[in-house]
Amino acid sequence: ADAEPSKRSTMLDLVGRAADPSSVASVMSLLTDETPEDVQRAALRALGRFADPALAREILKRYPGMSDSVRSAAR
Repeated sequence: ADAEPSKRSTMLDLVGRAADPSSVASVMSLLTDETPEDVQRAALRALGRFADPALAREILKRYPGMSDSVRSAAR
């Protein structure tokens, strides 16, 4: 079963702090309508710690499908 959203958000914060490139695909996969918004926002914060222009391009591709709340975090 999935961890509750608050635990997932905390784990994503730790992933972002570690900035391990091997975690990028897993974190990016959370940017979907099926993922709770607070987890999507945490995923965006984690991805923001990576210095990779390709990530920004990928997030921009997904931007139109994001809710207003998640879009705010993407800015």
